[in-house]
Amino acid sequence: MYSWLAALLQGVQWQSTKIEIQGFKLVQDARLIWHDGLNVVMDLFSNPIFAKYMTYDPHIVMCGAEQKYSEFFTGMRAHAIQVSS
Repeated sequence: MYSWLAALLQGVQWQSTKIEIQGFKLVQDARLIWHDGLNVVMDLFSNPIFAKYMTYDPHIVMCGAEQKYSEFFTGMRAHAIQVSS
């Protein structure tokens, strides 16, 4: 797996953390392979390929004259957004 990760394009560095569970003996090493989320976002925002496609406006879906809402809008946060508008 590590050779596969090394073959990927250069960018945000992959991290590897050994997982140990108290009271449980592993036959082989267990590792969590991960990226630092903040570094990933910073890399995306600094990438010139994505720069002209970035948008900060909400995505509004219209169905005829009515606005369509997804599952997100069933929560309290969506209610708070609507009340504050």
